[in-house]
Amino acid sequence: MKTLKPLFYLFILSLNISFSQNIVEDLTCEQTFQLIQKYSGDVNFIIIDLSPQKLFATGHIENALYFDVFSEQFASWVNCLDKEKVYLIYCTSGHRSKIGKEKMMNMGFKNLYHLYEGIKKWKELGYPVIKEPSEVSEVEKVLNNVFGWAIEKDFDLFYNSILNDSNFISVTPYDRVKFGFEEVRKDSAFWGSPDFKA
Repeated sequence: MKTLKPLFYLFILSLNISFSQNIVEDLTCEQTFQLIQKYSGDVNFIIIDLSPQKLFATGHIENALYFDVFSEQFASWVNCLDKEKVYLIYCTSGHRSKIGKEKMMNMGFKNLYHLYEGIKKWKELGYPVIKEPSEVSEVEKVLNNVFGWAIEKDFDLFYNSILNDSNFISVTPYDRVKFGFEEVRKDSAFWGSPDFKA
């Protein structure tokens, strides 16, 4: 009987250690911010955004991964994740992430934090978010890089863009064709005139 007592205590101690490592907790925005600060730079801390995709693009927590909790592939995607890591999950208002939390718990994830107030409340309180550039802003950026010199009459930008391009061809409205940097540079008066509209 004396031999069984230490073994019993050892068994209880091991249960206590394993239970103390399992965390499933709902957090406020403030608690979530503190958690993110605590795990900053830790590769074992993963943030998952379960908001609708269009809302993810309008602002999400930095380094968050996106996945649709209602996708048929959600379970197989989650199965690829390391169950030993610590996860913070959230969505717009807490509904989708609550579903995600329950699914992940049922799949054996033990270290789950849930921002139950959602990213909407997070933004209202002024916590930082990352915004994805929209397709429109990307198109605007490309157009500005290509034609911005003409809109702003910025010839230094224009010349620097074509300086090393010996194949550059300029065709003006008056059928004047110019090849290469030096020839185009001679047309500065035309490009700079008030009559030229980009």
